[in-house]
Amino acid sequence: MTIGLEIHLKLNSETKIFCRCKNEQDFEVAANTNICPFCTGQPGTLPQLSKQVVEKSIKFGKAMNATVNEVSTFDRKNYFYPDLPAGYQITQFYHPIIQNGKVSFWINNYEEEKTVNISEAHMESDTAKMLHEGEKSLLDFNSWPLRIKEIPDKPQQAELEVGYLDALYGRSKGCITPSGWSCASLPYLLEVDNFDCSDTPGQSTIDRHYIWGYDEISWLYLQDEEYRNQWIRYAYHWIREHDPNGFLKMPGTTVTHLCEKGRPLFHANTRSEHMPNGLNMEETIKALWNN
Repeated sequence: MTIGLEIHLKLNSETKIFCRCKNEQDFEVAANTNICPFCTGQPGTLPQLSKQVVEKSIKFGKAMNATVNEVSTFDRKNYFYPDLPAGYQITQFYHPIIQNGKVSFWINNYEEEKTVNISEAHMESDTAKMLHEGEKSLLDFNSWPLRIKEIPDKPQQAELEVGYLDALYGRSKGCITPSGWSCASLPYLLEVDNFDCSDTPGQSTIDRHYIWGYDEISWLYLQDEEYRNQWIRYAYHWIREHDPNGFLKMPGTTVTHLCEKGRPLFHANTRSEHMPNGLNMEETIKALWNN
């Protein structure tokens, strides 16, 4: 069995990655103390990369026995979160700073050596944290895939179902935040997820995390315009009916995995001269947001 993990690490740099604000991450610091126009997504502001973040990333790569790429670039990932004021995240997708590392360790009383491969490491900006103070309700959202279930006797069609695989519907667990606020069940976002392509694209893959052999966003990308918009309306209303704590995170711009057909971008925008590859979902999404 091969298990892949995506792990997030926070570097202990003096400043944030793309501005000169202090990188203080404890809960003793007053809210909105270490902020600037760039942190808060003000129009016209530009990022300024921290040299220290790059140096610490390189040290991490060396510790992981990895390749430190001489050419490393940043990419813009567009999505909407309440704690992401700019509406996009600066991350690394095509040319990350670190690739092809490995870490070895001993188990069974030093009788067996194991090696874990590190595919790549990215530098990226983090979101804000959301807390509750007094009567102010600043919600801390969980994000989880929709877990779409295909309908085998209806080629390429799919539905949602409570309890299917590890779907989160009805299972959101409450907790106590560092501010002391608690609840029995947390609100959460459900996204049309992208992860990879299966070894059987286009074929029925019931009881797996694929829909007709594709990840969720790639399956949606492949549908015709009418069914794509119809399905998003269905998913939005189904979630609101079956679990009021769930909220559909609308697809915007993200990468698909079409196996042998490549990795085209999913653009929900209205198709136009300036967006020739738009999938004409913009009006449907606006209507649901205004519902």
